Amino acid sequence: MKTVLVAGDFGRGIGGVLHPGHIDHLLKAAMLGDHLIVVTHPDDSIRHRKGYEPDRLAVRMRRIGSLLSRKGISHTITLAVDTDGTVAKTLELYRPAIFAKGGDRTPDNMPACEVEVCLRLGIEIRYGIGDLLGSSRELAKR
Repeated sequence: MKTVLVAGDFGRGIGGVLHPGHIDHLLKAAMLGDHLIVVTHPDDSIRHRKGYEPDRLAVRMRRIGSLLSRKGISHTITLAVDTDGTVAKTLELYRPAIFAKGGDRTPDNMPACEVEVCLRLGIEIRYGIGDLLGSSRELAKR
């Protein structure tokens, strides 16, 4: 079974919205393999890193799970084991075939620790999976 891992807060921006860019990213990443692993971060981690109150973790996970289930996508939704906002340790734990990065991610703005883990374990990194449809950064600017 080919697994694909995506990671994010999935509730960033104004009001903690799962915006169209998130949805596009999740659906396009799911098409890369047989099983999608969605990694998100605890509320306190988001609060600390981003400085706002996100939608509660249970709400974010339920929203993502509902979307993926409606589309018939095999998935697991889990918390990052990392506490620094990256998913390097989580990548080591799950060892997916592909790490699918969203539309706003490039080799230049990806955490070095994640790149190192992927290189060491042979995890393929795919950049630009999903269009920038109402990205978190754009929503936050408004």
